[in-house]
Amino acid sequence: IIVKMKLSKRKIYFLSFAIGGVLLLIFIHLGANFSKQSGASLVKTTSLINTQPIYSFYKDDDLDGLSNAKEIIYGTDPHNPDTDKDGYDDGREVAYGYDPLKPGEARLKDRKNLNVTLKYFLWAQSKGDRDPQIRKDLLDRFFQAHPKLLEIHLVSLKDIKIENENDSSALKRYFSELAKVSLPEGATNYQTIAKNYNQSSKSLLEDLLSKVNLAYVDLQKIAVPPAAQNLQRDYLTVIRELYQMFQDLADYRKNPVQIELNLRKSKELLALSQQIEKEQESLREKYNLR
Repeated sequence: IIVKMKLSKRKIYFLSFAIGGVLLLIFIHLGANFSKQSGASLVKTTSLINTQPIYSFYKDDDLDGLSNAKEIIYGTDPHNPDTDKDGYDDGREVAYGYDPLKPGEARLKDRKNLNVTLKYFLWAQSKGDRDPQIRKDLLDRFFQAHPKLLEIHLVSLKDIKIENENDSSALKRYFSELAKVSLPEGATNYQTIAKNYNQSSKSLLEDLLSKVNLAYVDLQKIAVPPAAQNLQRDYLTVIRELYQMFQDLADYRKNPVQIELNLRKSKELLALSQQIEKEQESLREKYNLR
């Protein structure tokens, strides 16, 4: 049953709906401009003065050629133009592919565990852009060049608790257990949460993550008839992906391209959720459980 919500053009919302008792929060991507009013229940703003440099891709407080935002992304000191003290400004090192955190010849591409934002910047630089910004046209080209980033990886069937029975009674018990599992529901603007995330919203996000994780654990415990193993796998996949997407919000300033990636992956997540609905209806019809 889809929970109807008013969706105006050029906004992004979570759409919560119930399938077999499980509430799934799904991203609806309707455009590039984002509402500034959604998500108030999760994000609490504060009037405290921020002593840190303003997070901006245009302001450069220490005049080293790296914007304040990029200082956070690269891990450099926004108050020190030469973080590694090797005689070269941070911005100059980054522009030529050197790691501003390591003196000498260390290259940025050799950093361990590069996040997707740093990969994006390095890719853009390889195309001749010395100071790439996060732009839709450039993001489009980056994701086209890296299609695997947009893939949804299904939970392994090995992680599913399969029972021996595979009749209508087993399916009825399975659907009954599904009905006991729930996720938080509501309309929330994902990117607004990311941009406004701060210490006052940390505990709220942690609480939400705890609830999503609990739903995943409860779902894993359910004994699944063989006929429903693909349905169970897809349920677990959607909840796992949601958990990771919410978790990524806390690192928005260090990894803003990840949020853009999540918004694009939402289309695949929505398609998987629609597949869940069809699979469940098919099972109910096959085993006469309507």
